Amino acid sequence: MAVLLFAVLVASAPALRGPFWGHDIEAHVVRVAQWARGWADGVLYPRFFPDVYWGFGGPTMLYNAPAPYAVGALAMALGLSATDACRALAVGAFALGAAGAFLLARATLSVEAAALVAIAYTLVPYRLVDAWVRGALSELIATAILPLLFLAARRAAARRPAWPGLAFAVAALLLCHPPSALFCLPAAAAYGLLMAPDRRAAAAGLGLGLGFGLAAAAGYWLPALADHGATHYAASLVAGSPYHFASHFVQPGQFVSTRWGFGLSQAGGEDGMSFQVGLVHLAGLALGAWVAWRQRGGARREAAFWLASSLASLLLMVEASRPLWELAAPLQRVQFPWRLLTLVALAASLLLGVGLEALTGVSARLRRLGLVALALVSLVAYARYAVALPPPPGVDLDAQATPAALQRWIGADSIWMPRVLRGAPPPGPRVRLLEGEARARLVSDRTHQLVLRVEGATASVWWARIAAFPGWTLTVDGVAAPLAIDPATGGLVAAVPAGEHDVALQFRATPLRHGAEWLSLLAMLPIAAACARPRD
Repeated sequence: MAVLLFAVLVASAPALRGPFWGHDIEAHVVRVAQWARGWADGVLYPRFFPDVYWGFGGPTMLYNAPAPYAVGALAMALGLSATDACRALAVGAFALGAAGAFLLARATLSVEAAALVAIAYTLVPYRLVDAWVRGALSELIATAILPLLFLAARRAAARRPAWPGLAFAVAALLLCHPPSALFCLPAAAAYGLLMAPDRRAAAAGLGLGLGFGLAAAAGYWLPALADHGATHYAASLVAGSPYHFASHFVQPGQFVSTRWGFGLSQAGGEDGMSFQVGLVHLAGLALGAWVAWRQRGGARREAAFWLASSLASLLLMVEASRPLWELAAPLQRVQFPWRLLTLVALAASLLLGVGLEALTGVSARLRRLGLVALALVSLVAYARYAVALPPPPGVDLDAQATPAALQRWIGADSIWMPRVLRGAPPPGPRVRLLEGEARARLVSDRTHQLVLRVEGATASVWWARIAAFPGWTLTVDGVAAPLAIDPATGGLVAAVPAGEHDVALQFRATPLRHGAEWLSLLAMLPIAAACARPRD
């Protein structure tokens, strides 16, 4: 266990020293800071961040999975900066992933073999790429949940009353990283069925867990699916987009290449980042093939499943699978075929443990020697990737995430920008008079709400630096009034009668969002009741 703890510390090294960097780190810092601002403003689930997209705000959290940023905001409430909260998320993801991999392996393997699996999964190259090259914190956390998802699927399939654990794991994965859920949930269901002693009975436990897990997370994913047409998301699925799957196939040689870099993924084989499986993990796949060929019983089924999952994932990452991607439209939402390295990482790590167990039989001494040897090999092979120094960030991430700084840059992913926005106007006030003789006093400028006291000698028209998006409403003295959109900027426009009036712009739940939230709450009731039921 000491070696496992050391492996977690090695994998977490960039978060514990020096500058914090990654392709997406700035966006994560902004999301954590904006979520914390939402909580300070009294909004439990801030779907519309007020300061991104040049200060117009946007529905960032209508589409991005909320769980990582809620946890990050909690860390900020405990005194951390937004950047340090993101560091803590990365370290926590490595610790949780190690614990989850150990528990999954321990269901069938010895303590020694399970510890080896956890070490291998902690140091697998793709997770290090997620953390310290891509800065993909949401996906990194999803990789930490993944072993627990498979363990929960196995238990739910073996014993129907265990389905609440699967429901929690399914909801957690969806609330952290939906692209991973697209291929991991079917794989987990298949694993549960394959390893179940009674496959007909297993379907009930798996069905309950998957169904209630989907319902519990519906408050997030249902509105995200329904409302993405008001953003630029559809353009990301078109050929030529940097998010289109066809630009991100992996050349077979890249799976075995030990080249490491901090650049971007691109078409062809000259990517700036690594897509290696890892030399130790390739050995795990070879051991898995040997076990699937020579062993019998549960070990053979276990090895066969993980080996087949790896081979299928590797196939889907190369250009030869393009027709399948074009045929299966939902699969395109994964965006990057190399994301399937997530499954390969877990499978190859588990197969190391399965192979160690098969090679050494019941000898505890040989198992311990094999564990130490393979753990040391893993540390030697991969530690250099974990401690490799990335380019310096060149910016103060926390300073970049302030409301004033966000008026000067996008601050969020361009694919979720409201389609009505028309470029980047210079920084300026939240409201501006367009027509009439009137003046306004800003009463409140909070997440999901802007309140003005308007005094006008004539009727007036006001422009607000708020991106027009479904959910925004206008009330004048508490009475609903129509909103318009400024065609030049995409901001909201409100007409106010002459005289003194209280004008409020509020972002409210649409009927669909409200219904989805109720569905999530109602789904949690039977899950909680099942958890509270006494066990025999």
